Amino acid sequence: MEGFSDTLLNNHFKLYQGYVKNTNAVLEKLNILIVEKKDRTPEYAELKRRLGWEFNGVLLHKFYFENLGGKDPLDLKSVFYKKLSRILEVLKIGSKILSPQE
Repeated sequence: MEGFSDTLLNNHFKLYQGYVKNTNAVLEKLNILIVEKKDRTPEYAELKRRLGWEFNGVLLHKFYFENLGGKDPLDLKSVFYKKLSRILEVLKIGSKILSPQE
């Protein structure tokens, strides 16, 4: 793919595979804890937090792969554009809050 090295793409494929593997492992552990009626334990709570991290990695890499290549401009009505716009807005607001007052 023009502009992307094989190393870069392979690294992202490996990251994606790791996130998918970890998401599935966390879901399996959560299900076991639910069956064992241990869904109110610190272990369960920590796994729920971990699930967010791993699943976000899956979603972000899916967006990454779905939007690679092509020469067409980004569709301003696409789900990807809307989500990206929201992220950028949150970052902009966050940077104003964290910036020293002038």
